Amino acid sequence: MGIAKIAVCFARHSGIPLSPDSSICGAIRGERSINGIVSSVPEEVISDTADEDNSLEHVIAIHHCSDSGSLFAYVCLFQAFEFVVLLAENWNQDIPDMFYRYDLISCKSSSVEALWTATHKDICMWLESEQKTLNRQKHRSKSLIFWYNNIQQVWMKRAIAKGVDQVSQTLKKGGSKEEAETNAREVMNTYLAKYGLEFSSFEISEAPRNK
Repeated sequence: MGIAKIAVCFARHSGIPLSPDSSICGAIRGERSINGIVSSVPEEVISDTADEDNSLEHVIAIHHCSDSGSLFAYVCLFQAFEFVVLLAENWNQDIPDMFYRYDLISCKSSSVEALWTATHKDICMWLESEQKTLNRQKHRSKSLIFWYNNIQQVWMKRAIAKGVDQVSQTLKKGGSKEEAETNAREVMNTYLAKYGLEFSSFEISEAPRNK
């Protein structure tokens, strides 16, 4: 049920006016079964970067099948747990593919596009029958397991991202390099203090110049 809510909230946030009388909204209210509306997936739905550099993301995407009129959502949590959602069966408005990504390491969002690869036939088959997805989840869980086993690296990387943002803000306001470094270090250590960690130093390096 939570997956259906995520998909509906994203669709409405993206300007797609799903009717309160739609099947998916009825399922969320408990007025009908969720069967045939949400399913885990055994194969690729979108081409993405799941295997690159231990990336760890939440991803939501929306795809309109112009031939059938079906409107689908794809929800992927922690890079590992994937679902397809039937938002509407007969959607008569053309909608471009939409993507939202949230990087769980840097805590930054983006709308970097990917290619929707799953066919209407495949998705309908997944929705109509119980899927065996254990092998796919096991493969896609590698990044999640890596970061779980190296959780301190997550806090450090998040702190660095916050520090970099603080440097940018200080310099944009006309602050000096030293002020930027001091402010960044304070922001980073305030965040790390929750986990018993600390940055002893933080310096801004000059970017290499092209010859």
